[in-house]
Amino acid sequence: MNPPPTDQLLTLTDEEIQRLDVLFLAKYPPKPGAPPPPEVDPVIGRERLTKWEVFNALQSLGLTLSTVETLEEFKRYTGSANYVFCLFNREDIRNPETVVASLCAQRRLPHLGAPPNLRAMAEDKFLTKSVAAYAGLPVAPGVTYVDLDDLAVPPPFEGPYFAKPRFGANSEGITAEAAQPDWSRLKPVVGKLIEDGEEVLVEPLLAGRDITVTVLGGRPNFALTPTVFKSELPYGIATEGQKRLLEGGRSGGPLEDSELSKTVMNLALEFAAYCKPFDYMRVDFRQTLTDRRLSLLEFNLTSNLGTHGATGIAIRNDRISHVDLIQHLVAYSTRRQKVLLPQT
Repeated sequence: MNPPPTDQLLTLTDEEIQRLDVLFLAKYPPKPGAPPPPEVDPVIGRERLTKWEVFNALQSLGLTLSTVETLEEFKRYTGSANYVFCLFNREDIRNPETVVASLCAQRRLPHLGAPPNLRAMAEDKFLTKSVAAYAGLPVAPGVTYVDLDDLAVPPPFEGPYFAKPRFGANSEGITAEAAQPDWSRLKPVVGKLIEDGEEVLVEPLLAGRDITVTVLGGRPNFALTPTVFKSELPYGIATEGQKRLLEGGRSGGPLEDSELSKTVMNLALEFAAYCKPFDYMRVDFRQTLTDRRLSLLEFNLTSNLGTHGATGIAIRNDRISHVDLIQHLVAYSTRRQKVLLPQT
């Protein structure tokens, strides 16, 4: 398998730790010293435990930490933070994914992730396909449906089909009904998503498995061992409930095929070159069962940093501790953005 990339990880200096004042922006932030919450919340899945894990990793580094858990509170924030460690990318507004990055830019607060224009690209799955195709990477065809009148024209490719919201992450809005054998049965599914306020991306339904690669920002960027996910649902599709651990039938582990692993890592790094600047990303591919063909599906600039997701699986395989991962992200992100630290 691939050699562990531990020699590429950055560490914070004592001076940086002393001068950094970190605002932890996330829903459900833990209180300092609080015990870990239950592994899976019956409503929101593993989200509380993920926030607890990341917060405690930051705390173990000796950083000055404060927390904010709503956008309204962040808009009113007048504290001393000089860096925002942001795990907040959802809000009850239309297409909320770029809001926090835009607010940070407006306030000139360096933050984890990427600038708002790149966040917009990451959350637009159709635009992601276009950039990947321009970069010469393998992508499946796709077509967008924005209003109900669009439904008069079927996709320009054969079924079976798969429908998902064009914007958003974590398979939001995806249920087992997203996969349909023909247009007549998919059409009402797309119509319902449009009526619910979504723009919809329709793709060929590729029966297979998901392979995802975490890319960490660096000079140069570097990739962790790919993680492969298998779902027991028809065609191997993954739903929002599965990704939140509210539903079973999906499991993940390190990709054991060394040649395929190298191929996918190189593809992810090629794509990442078109997405700079960023601190970390997850690039998702689909591999078909029949001909083992790869297609880039999407990427995420605020992917899950808990120990259970794709990145957590990858760091365990690459013998990287969770604390060392978080420390690298803070070190790279703050240095990339040339955080102006107050002098003592």
